[in-house]
Amino acid sequence: MFTTPLKSKESWSGFTLIELLIVIAIVLTLISIALPNFLEARMRAKVVRAEADLRSLATALESYRMDFKEYPPTPMESLGNRFFRLSFLTTPVSYMHSIPLEIFGKEEPEPYAYWSANLNDAMKYSPIYYFLFEEKDKEGRWALFSRGPDYDYEAAVEEGGGGLLMYYNPTNGSSSNGDLMRFGI
Repeated sequence: MFTTPLKSKESWSGFTLIELLIVIAIVLTLISIALPNFLEARMRAKVVRAEADLRSLATALESYRMDFKEYPPTPMESLGNRFFRLSFLTTPVSYMHSIPLEIFGKEEPEPYAYWSANLNDAMKYSPIYYFLFEEKDKEGRWALFSRGPDYDYEAAVEEGGGGLLMYYNPTNGSSSNGDLMRFGI
């Protein structure tokens, strides 16, 4: 009967523990260099997307105004439901196929914040109304807001105003404070 000789230690092939640790260290170093750049590019892409959504909404608002001679109102019953505020852009005339959702939304999907100067009397006493629209320009104006990369509203638009208008500025880093805003006259 033939038996195979046992292999000696010198003939074993494979990597040593030190070699594996060096490879892992190199891979982790490369990841630590690439990951921040990837996250930065992702944040910049989200900002561009939000700005494009606000521009599309602005175009739809202007189209609505061309047909109805005023911008869609911000009715009192829409305070808790921002979907209702922009629903005028999808029905009965479809200026947009669907309302874009806030890219910087928190837990549940929500549209961008919209305020119009065409408010009913109760809304005209809202702090954001006086905050955004000067007395001489109360008619025929609108404002759109995005939370921005910090994921909160500096202008407190969801509560009826009262905060400062802090514009997002990427020169302080792509995740700096501030809201993305677009105004119409």
